[in-house]
Amino acid sequence: MATTSTRVLVVEPNVRRRLTLQRALSAIADVTACGDFQTARRHILATPPDILITNLRLQAYNGLHLMALTGAPTRAIISMDPPDPVLARTARAAGALVETPQRLAATAVSRILASQSNLKS
Repeated sequence: MATTSTRVLVVEPNVRRRLTLQRALSAIADVTACGDFQTARRHILATPPDILITNLRLQAYNGLHLMALTGAPTRAIISMDPPDPVLARTARAAGALVETPQRLAATAVSRILASQSNLKS
């Protein structure tokens, strides 16, 4: 359980990526993770997150739709692979950070490894 009140919603259809992000972030935030738009929408409407981390591609919808649901002051990170320059510009114009899933996962893995080495010290 996190010691902070920061609420993070991770929306990632890829189970491995979702679990990696959830595990890495749970040490520093209250994390809810789901794999589809409909579940994420329910979470957002019930309790808007402070930070939204979402894959751009969510079947018939996309992460930009979720950004619109959260409204300000939620900060958003959109992951996309393959890159889409038009949607990346749109996401950035809306205030989101745009990143590749691989880079997000690498950052998360680095955080996990750092926290494990701190536990051993």
